[in-house]
Amino acid sequence: MNKEIFIKTMTILFSTFRGLKPEDATLDIWFKLLNDLSSEELETAIIKICRDVREIYPTTNIVALIREQIIDNIKDQAILAWESVLQIMENCGSYESVQFADKAIHNTIDMMGGWIKLCEMTSDEEKWRMKEFLDIYKTMSKRGGTIKYLPGRIEVDNTAKGFFEYIKPPIQIGVEYKILPDKFEPELLKLKKV
Repeated sequence: MNKEIFIKTMTILFSTFRGLKPEDATLDIWFKLLNDLSSEELETAIIKICRDVREIYPTTNIVALIREQIIDNIKDQAILAWESVLQIMENCGSYESVQFADKAIHNTIDMMGGWIKLCEMTSDEEKWRMKEFLDIYKTMSKRGGTIKYLPGRIEVDNTAKGFFEYIKPPIQIGVEYKILPDKFEPELLKLKKV
């Protein structure tokens, strides 16, 4: 994030809380303390503050307030992601390959041992696996996802045996794409917007 974007975004905050008029030196300090954030993270936090916070006092630590909003947002995203994973586990199980719209889910599950292993989780393990998922997801959501989809048991077994023609495309969750061409090739996954 550059300083120009930072100032424009902070203007939203200053327009909402008219009594908040920081000096240039204060803005410089805030920028140094917040420049590790993406412009999207900053804007989301500022908008959340403007919607949810009634008043900002002269002693309010603005930097901490902004960072709290981002942490809360990531926690909410992680919980929603976990709930989505549980629902798909119940509906599809370990046999199907799956592709989530949120690529951070793929990397998180991969770090936990993969889709098949996660689907083998017992009810006794669920609360610990949830904690593990939430912790890993928070990091992965900042890094971005690099794994395109999570292979299921059918794909893993057929790939190992060389039966590539029996590999189906992954089930897409929250993805507005369709697979092209008609024949699915795992190593040449081609996506086209509908």
